[in-house]
Amino acid sequence: IGAGVCVFLLPVTGVAEWGWRLPFAASLIWLLVAISLHRHLPETARFEAHHATRRDLRTPRLSTLAVISFLSNLFIAPASFFQNRYLDDVRGYSGGGIAIFTLTTGTPASIGLIVGGRLADRIGRRALILLCTPLSTACIVVGFMTHGALMWLASLGGGLMAALAYPAY
Repeated sequence: IGAGVCVFLLPVTGVAEWGWRLPFAASLIWLLVAISLHRHLPETARFEAHHATRRDLRTPRLSTLAVISFLSNLFIAPASFFQNRYLDDVRGYSGGGIAIFTLTTGTPASIGLIVGGRLADRIGRRALILLCTPLSTACIVVGFMTHGALMWLASLGGGLMAALAYPAY
């Protein structure tokens, strides 16, 4: 939702030379939400009972997850950064068109977060990461190589696969 708000505000970036700052400023509203949740939302009894005793981090496992996350972001961050530019420069989308594309292909990925959490519990985190990470990468690459409905479906699939894997990290 937070990223969607910024993308939704893309059309207002053209109002002035400084208009590109508006989506960044609008994203600050989520800080107020986070502060409110932190102050008013209590932890569950299950969480507090599980974390009552301090356990040491297992360094090899944490290191492995850190490396996987870092390597995944080497691909995801530039792809996200260049997507708006690609849609504008190569595909000729307007700011509103880019917003619609991003919201339409990205919002359903939130379902992947819920399903991915359940799948990670059932089939295991490793299997989920091993399956979904390459599939999401392939879908995103296909999204940059195609146009029309296939580009939309590939971007939707890439976002969904990445979201499925996210809870496993």
